[in-house]
Parts: sequence; structure tokens; C-alpha cells
Amino acid sequence: MRPPVTYVQLNNGRYVFIPLRYVYPECMQLIEKHERVSPLLCLKSDCPANKNCMSTLVHRVNYLFTEVEPSAELIVAYFKYRDTTSIRAGVFNREMDDPKVSTINPFSLKRLLGEGTALQWFPPDEYWRSGPGPDIIPAESLIKIKT
Repeated sequence: MRPPVTYVQLNNGRYVFIPLRYVYPECMQLIEKHERVSPLLCLKSDCPANKNCMSTLVHRVNYLFTEVEPSAELIVAYFKYRDTTSIRAGVFNREMDDPKVSTINPFSLKRLLGEGTALQWFPPDEYWRSGPGPDIIPAESLIKIKT
């Protein structure tokens, strides 16, 4: 069984802050070999990984809006930017307008996460299987096994 997803609600559930690794962990794996590519580049321009990531990302974000947090207006999928202390986030709204990547002050994010309500959710297999298919990255390869 997979571990639960932990996320934070703010303003009576209108805003949801969730680590990107719980929305689209494949992104980090796909861009790993591209040194100058940042996560969620596909929201701004063409990504050299070119694996039709957007269809998976859209499906999962829609699932979060409809099945997990139906009262949410905004989902913020945050991540630490490569080789810096900067925090970036993919910002998605309920109307599924063009999502964007924003820089977030790490101290503000920490304060917001502390003020919000932390919740856990156990995603079903259908959540992780969403998207263009198994040719992207099998879920098993996302789990690091210590030997």
C-alpha cells in the first residue's frame, strides 16, 4: 500500500497547497537528464522530455478538484527549485485556465503551511494510472529501494 498524501488547506478549503511530488512525481524523473530544465517547464514552454506530460498533469489536477477537494478554488503544487533555495509552484485554478509557475517566498510558504489545516488522502490506483499510459514511467521506478 502506498503512503498517504499530505496536503494543507487554507481559508476553509478554498486554497490547497500540495507538494508537486504528490501531483506529478514523474516530472522530476523525466527532466533529470536535462540539466537546465526546471520542473513544470511544460506550463511555460516546450519541454525537451516531450512525453505529453500535460495530459497526465491535467487529469490529476482535475481529479484533485473534483474528487478530493471539491470546494477548492486554487491548487498550488510547490517544489524546491533545482540547486537553489527558491520555492516554485504550479498554480492551477478550478476553471482550468492556463496554469502558471510562480516563485514563492520560502518563509511565507512555511508560515502558510503552519497556519493551514493539514490533511491526508490515500490516492486510489486510478489517480496514479491517469494519463497517456505506462510508457512514461512505471510507478515502481519512482520508489527508491535501499539495499
